[in-house]
Amino acid sequence: MIHTLQTSARKVIEEHQRAKLTADESTNFVDALLAPAAPNTALRAAFGRYQREVHA
Repeated sequence: MIHTLQTSARKVIEEHQRAKLTADESTNFVDALLAPAAPNTALRAAFGRYQREVHA
C-alpha cells in the first residue's frame, strides 16, 4: 500500500513540474529558438556591463 501511494505521489509531482504548452505556445517557443530577435538596447547595455565585470 505504501509503495502504491509513493508511486502515485511521484507521478503527481512529476506531472505538476512538467511544463505544458499549448500548440501556439509551443510553436512560438520553437520559432524564438530558431530565429531569435535581434538584441535591443537594454540587452546590449547589460552585455556590456557583464563584459566589464567578468573581464575586469
